[in-house]
Amino acid sequence: MTKELSLDIAVQSIESAFKPLRCVVEVFDYEHGIRFRVFDKDDNPLLAMREALARRVRDPSGLSTIVTECRSQIERQGIKLEPWTVPTPSDAGT
Repeated sequence: MTKELSLDIAVQSIESAFKPLRCVVEVFDYEHGIRFRVFDKDDNPLLAMREALARRVRDPSGLSTIVTECRSQIERQGIKLEPWTVPTPSDAGT
């Protein structure tokens, strides 16, 4: 059994991590890179993760580090986000 998440599960997890805000994730460079932006309720950008290696977000620990840091940045602005947990490979059915 692999310890990595599928890229699709990692992307879905990032998108859901910032609810109720909107998060747009982009996979690029032949699925080697990933970046995302989070928008407020008026669709103004709040945060941009310019680039991360896709293999880092496929690792649950790496995904947790990136998302937790970004969530903290948003929450320091006084915005309350819904609870989020990092998925595990078994959650994803891998």
